[in-house]
Amino acid sequence: MMEKNFFARKSVYILIFVLVFGLGAFMLSGCGNGNPGADKAVEENPESTDMTENDVPETDSADEMAETIFEQLEFEDEMTKVSDDLFFGLFNLDEEKVQALAAYESTGATAEEIVVTVAAEGCEEDVRAALAERVESQKESFRDYVPKELEKLSDAVIFKKGKIAILVVCNDSSKANKILEEI
Repeated sequence: MMEKNFFARKSVYILIFVLVFGLGAFMLSGCGNGNPGADKAVEENPESTDMTENDVPETDSADEMAETIFEQLEFEDEMTKVSDDLFFGLFNLDEEKVQALAAYESTGATAEEIVVTVAAEGCEEDVRAALAERVESQKESFRDYVPKELEKLSDAVIFKKGKIAILVVCNDSSKANKILEEI
């Protein structure tokens, strides 16, 4: 009887440990968020063109774009699709500013991420600025946490075309740029 209780308690402790560790790792991926001083301008992709209202992708298209990027790039860390609620918290954005989104985040051990957004009418610059602020915030977080990630963050790709804004943080920014040019 005592042996059963011992194993039951041990299982509960293991489950709690795994949940706490996983939550801690996930929360570290957003450390330093909300850097109000990050006013770095997002550079315009020279090949981008404005899209018409009819060209705005639906939510499924944002998911498809993010999946395409995810499948064509290699990542050091495990990438997980992020819920909309978590996205809005990490990127300090109001829900009404985004029509559609899809995001993949690493476990927090690296700065790797993929974000595809379709901005609401008139909110394009707010969304693009939020992506740039996220990169700056991550730089601050990783500077002391994992300094080698600063190289990825310095080469982060922010692509914009019409209402679409895409952020990719990975080891191969030139490959990410090629993929985005084809979208």
